[in-house]
Amino acid sequence: MVSPEAVTILADLALVTGKCGRPRNGLIVVTPGGNLAGLRKAGIGTENSIQDQLTTGKLKGLFVFGEDPVGAGLLSAADLEKLELLVVVSPWMTETAGAASVVLPGATPLESCGTYISCDGKERSFSRIQKPLGGFDNLQVISALTNALGVNHSADCKVDATGNVQLMLPEDGKLFKTVAVVDAALRRFNEKIGV
Repeated sequence: MVSPEAVTILADLALVTGKCGRPRNGLIVVTPGGNLAGLRKAGIGTENSIQDQLTTGKLKGLFVFGEDPVGAGLLSAADLEKLELLVVVSPWMTETAGAASVVLPGATPLESCGTYISCDGKERSFSRIQKPLGGFDNLQVISALTNALGVNHSADCKVDATGNVQLMLPEDGKLFKTVAVVDAALRRFNEKIGV
């Protein structure tokens, strides 16, 4: 794992030498899990205080969608035991799912539609090629959960005239917290590549 300081130095070096924004040049930041670039582009970031709130016992419940923070070494199962409620949506029984109060079946990319942002910053759309084994794709899980919470929103995969797939989510901030990129190196890098 590369430290945040090392990423800052590498990003600065790439900017100073003019290696960003040109084909076959620049940095590729590979992160665990899928489509982190897409989440950041959508304005959805990680909340650093979640881990602090979890370890101090201030956080009472946590919803984990398609991630395995225990398996990735970001949290421990002991940290999660402090929660009153842990809900995990995952197509696999991960270490985090093993610690959950409730596990809902998630869909794999083969069972879902949507978009990814590739390492070179390009949006790539994909379509479902098989029905979800759990009966619901990820968008249907989101819709069912928001409806159960009284938000009454239908998340749906819409294909526009050009064939691009778009995820439709509420804009009122009830589903996700939109945050600004606070890492100066990442912000400069995103500005340089136009994200």
